[in-house]
Amino acid sequence: FAAPSPVSLRLTPFAALEYIPASVKLWKETVKLEDNPEDARVLLARAVEVIPHSQELWLALARLETPDKARQVLNRARKTIPTSHEIWIAAGRLQEQEGNYEQVDAIIANGVLALKKNGAELSREQWLVEAEKCESQGSTITSQAIVKATIHLELEEEDRQGVWMEDAESMEAKGLIGVARAIYAYALKVFPQKQAIWRR
Repeated sequence: FAAPSPVSLRLTPFAALEYIPASVKLWKETVKLEDNPEDARVLLARAVEVIPHSQELWLALARLETPDKARQVLNRARKTIPTSHEIWIAAGRLQEQEGNYEQVDAIIANGVLALKKNGAELSREQWLVEAEKCESQGSTITSQAIVKATIHLELEEEDRQGVWMEDAESMEAKGLIGVARAIYAYALKVFPQKQAIWRR
């Protein structure tokens, strides 16, 4: 390979995009250089056209949009990348920010089903990690929706109560009270007569 010319080494990220348009890293660097949010939004809108399978770019674009437009962006992203749980979670968090709490449950439940249909289902443990992330980032309603939709996955009937109590205690120990509450609430729906769960 020939050594790069001194001129190519001095290319700005924006100019470099002409040579490497499929580089997510270059698009991100170029967007970072923009002081004007509108210019950054225009750049990201172009980026997702050039690299439609980058969930990172779609999510960055959604963050710069108004809520209505962000919803449209996430819908397009979901159709383009049907295997991304992050996009479904972002859609849930957007509804939570808007105060549409009932919608959050529906979005997450639909997301779990859609991911399974597309062969991209997460394990119960992976979903719990996502719930933790959501609550630690201030999206408690979304974290609870994740619990409601996934806490029952992959469990034998006789193991459910014990595993759920361990999960809830673990979340409490981490200070994730919203996730712990959602686990207890789900457990009480399944075991409404269990006094031990009510006490906890």
